[in-house]
Amino acid sequence: MASAAQSAAPDDTHRVIHRLETAFSCGFFAAAACMRIHAFGTGAAPTTIARDLAETSCVKDSLHQLVLQAIARLREQDILPADAAAIFVIERTRSAEHGDFATNAALLLAKHARTNPRALAQALVAALPQNPQIAKVEIAGPGFVNFFLA
Repeated sequence: MASAAQSAAPDDTHRVIHRLETAFSCGFFAAAACMRIHAFGTGAAPTTIARDLAETSCVKDSLHQLVLQAIARLREQDILPADAAAIFVIERTRSAEHGDFATNAALLLAKHARTNPRALAQALVAALPQNPQIAKVEIAGPGFVNFFLA
């Protein structure tokens, strides 16, 4: 069975990076994986892929903080109870048509708010602070929030 790095073509770099992000949370292992990708000929330099992973991590952290700020606003507005908490994720989307990143925060918090996830996602999007890095935000499916970067 071929690994993600072995089967990657130059236009599949986005998908390989997504798999690496999912598989590796430690920078050391991600850097080692980048070296393997380069060795199997995706055409991208290891430093380029490593930089992309580092930038992705920074963007995820920024988006996570923005979502936390929106959750705090929803608590202030009594849309969410003060004790509502969830370990949500910010993930790179598999397809560019779904934006650059997505979160499942509304899906996880909807039960606490006693509302459906899509309605909570709308409130969450409305409560998000403005950020020049975000071009637009959309709600998808049952309540995923998709972020399109500027």
